[in-house]
Amino acid sequence: MNIDASAPASVLDLLQIIAEKDRLIDEKEHLIADHEALIAAQQKQLALLEEALRLARIGRFGRSSEKLPFQGELFDEAELEVSLEAVEAQLPEEALPPRKKRSRDGYSDNLPRVRIELRLSEEEKAGAQKTFFTKVKEELAIVPAKAQILEYWQEKAVFDQDDGSQQLVLAERPKHPLGKCMASVQLLAWVLVSKYADALPLYRQEGRSQTSWRASQPYYPGPLGHPA
Repeated sequence: MNIDASAPASVLDLLQIIAEKDRLIDEKEHLIADHEALIAAQQKQLALLEEALRLARIGRFGRSSEKLPFQGELFDEAELEVSLEAVEAQLPEEALPPRKKRSRDGYSDNLPRVRIELRLSEEEKAGAQKTFFTKVKEELAIVPAKAQILEYWQEKAVFDQDDGSQQLVLAERPKHPLGKCMASVQLLAWVLVSKYADALPLYRQEGRSQTSWRASQPYYPGPLGHPA
């Protein structure tokens, strides 16, 4: 507010008081706006935390609702895990408790194993100094009521080069639909059919498998439904 210096003293004092009040009102309005923004941010964070808690409770206690006809659509462990990670990604780091990383151990040595050799063709290894195999992957395969480990041994050929170095040629590996997944294609098909066609939850498949094969150690590194 502009104040006319020629105005009477009483009027001038009054205008100064009004100008000071206007300034205080502006400061309070800015302060209120800042508080409203902070409250909105806290409400968003609270909503995300509540959603994370809801998903965690579904993942933990969802088994009790398995008998509902729509259970297969509501309680899918893998989808819940992805949804929970998406919610946690929106939260500030200080709001999240530390999560333990799942270890990826190998399969039990007590299970029978089938060696699958990925061989080079005669043309590919023609003239090689030597060939050898290295194990490049393990998959859990299930023949009904029978579990075994498929060991993929890849043949490799070593060629001597003119410059004294050596070149390595590897046999082609079969492609897996899920890349480095430790479950064979047959096991994935069995799990999917059991869950979506037979309506058998993943944790029940886990218990049925342990009861059927009686392995002294778990035959897979983690529970079904968790990303490998």
